[in-house]
Amino acid sequence: MQMACPVRYRERAEAHCKTVLLLRVLASGAYTRDGTTFTMHVLFRINDGTQNLDKIVFNAFTRELTHDVYIVK
Repeated sequence: MQMACPVRYRERAEAHCKTVLLLRVLASGAYTRDGTTFTMHVLFRINDGTQNLDKIVFNAFTRELTHDVYIVK
């Protein structure tokens, strides 16, 4: 059964070492489900100016996952 429309989401994560901020990541994307297969498309923006577009496909039945990363900037 496929979802009627993509579900959109946003995430924010930070990595610290003691009191020093090492990394800040903002992510926004959408996911869809078709039966037991979930497909996520996510744009990651990192505080050093790096941007990645990720496509993640997870099949919950077979427990297989593929993660393709494309460098945007």
